[in-house]
Amino acid sequence: MASPGSKLSGWEKADILLKGLLPLAVAGVGYWATSYLAERQRTEATSQFYTELLTKREEADSSLRKEMFKYIIDKFLGSTQDNMENQVLGLELLAYNFHDSFDLAPLFKAAYKKTLEKTPPRKDLQARLVTVSREIADRQIASLAEADHRWGAGIDSFERMRKGDSRSEIVFSKDLPPPADAAKGAAYKPMNIQLEALAVDSKRDAVQVRLQVRGLDPVQTFVDATFWVSYFDFPMLDNTRLPNRQRLAVVLSQFDTDSAQLTIVYFPETRASLKEKPYFDELIEDMRRRNVQ
Repeated sequence: MASPGSKLSGWEKADILLKGLLPLAVAGVGYWATSYLAERQRTEATSQFYTELLTKREEADSSLRKEMFKYIIDKFLGSTQDNMENQVLGLELLAYNFHDSFDLAPLFKAAYKKTLEKTPPRKDLQARLVTVSREIADRQIASLAEADHRWGAGIDSFERMRKGDSRSEIVFSKDLPPPADAAKGAAYKPMNIQLEALAVDSKRDAVQVRLQVRGLDPVQTFVDATFWVSYFDFPMLDNTRLPNRQRLAVVLSQFDTDSAQLTIVYFPETRASLKEKPYFDELIEDMRRRNVQ
């Protein structure tokens, strides 16, 4: 120890400084370790929450599907299957109450076909089926996408798509805007969509289209699909998966004697129905990305 009045050497000063900083360093390390453990516990708790939530949702969804499947078997494939009025009424009840959890398109299409095969065709039941399907489609469109993420595409004339004429018509082309609520930190992939009308079926009010979704940077094809669109294809369940965890649906809004109107709906997959659940790996990756930030 230095004598009174003498100056402290450099080593003595360093020793005093280190002794003073040591408690602070220990406290800092302790705080860091505590924060790290707390963050890890939060991550594990979040993972457990996701797992429990998905499990419960799956159980509830499976239970609902089981009951609906039993109802459908009894109602539409049982002894009363020839009673068209009851079938249409059952479809109306199902559509208005369970349109977001059960794919009713096959039932609507089968019932509509039966009304066409009746002698004479049951135009009153056809109108009821079309009315309920358009109402449900409009509800789903409104809940899925904002106004600036849905667009109209018109087919002014069916002349070029009549039987025997193979020429098609591009009815819509657009660069997709960045998703409004994409996952934070996710790399955005710029894309262009093109919708081409290929054929028309005036008997069942349907249009065959080709949907192409291409990446712009780099140039690549994400989607190239051909399918029919009718009044009975609902966007919440009948849609196409895109990059950026987005979805795209094509909806028939109006079908007339020589023209049709389509609606293109662009929305995040989180708004899709319970049937269209995101993949587990996507949920985990999203969770990890949020925790890193």
